[in-house]
Amino acid sequence: MKELYLSNKYYGRQNESLDNFGKEKFTQPKGTFKYQLVYNFKDKVRQFKFPHINGYGFSNLRFKGDPKLIEQIKVEVGGTRFDTICPSITGDMTFNLFNDIILISTGEHHICVTADYSGEFELSVDCIELTNYEQINDHLQFVFRSTQYVGVDNVKVDNKGIWKCRMNFNHPVYKIRVFSKEPIDKPTLIFNGEDDNKLKLEKINDREWVYNFIKPLNFSMIDNSTLTFNNKEDIDENEINIFANFLHIGSLMKKHGMYGLSFVK
Repeated sequence: MKELYLSNKYYGRQNESLDNFGKEKFTQPKGTFKYQLVYNFKDKVRQFKFPHINGYGFSNLRFKGDPKLIEQIKVEVGGTRFDTICPSITGDMTFNLFNDIILISTGEHHICVTADYSGEFELSVDCIELTNYEQINDHLQFVFRSTQYVGVDNVKVDNKGIWKCRMNFNHPVYKIRVFSKEPIDKPTLIFNGEDDNKLKLEKINDREWVYNFIKPLNFSMIDNSTLTFNNKEDIDENEINIFANFLHIGSLMKKHGMYGLSFVK
């Protein structure tokens, strides 16, 4: 299968880290639901810091509001950006990060949500009383899902009438999502100009297309990744938005209360 061939060809340190992750034993935070924390973003307030509560963590982050009014929401943990979503483009306000693990806010290194929006919207998150805090490793590691959005670079048409968009992603990617203001025709992924290994995206509707990889493909190992489509009319690069959902390995230095990412290209 083309996809497995590509995954094996573009294999690197990040993929090896993911493969080895399951071989090491780490105690993940566990707990029971105690109460729901609610915060209203309004009056142009852009940032909310989760409180530090000894022996507690946070899970299941949710937002209630009109996605069209929310340009971007970012989550930072310990000063490191862990995830970003763009509801006004995708219509989605889900953070997988908070569904993958219970996150712990520390005294000096908070969990912080920053938003660019108009109007107002509501944030809610479950507060979890940890039942195994003392058993959690001093250096906790965990795999989580995140989103990368870098826009589109050099949208142009070749002499065969094929439109091409360069993509500038890295990390082990498990899903590509394409959103267009106008319908696009037969979007296809091509890597390093290898036409024999084209991957065709699945149509969700006229303005949304997706490709789900069976195995994460390490875009850090790919020099040139391109999205092509066969539109006959001119396309403005501002009409196309491409997102990559990828896997990361995060870490928490429990003794120092610091979060970080184990690898970033």
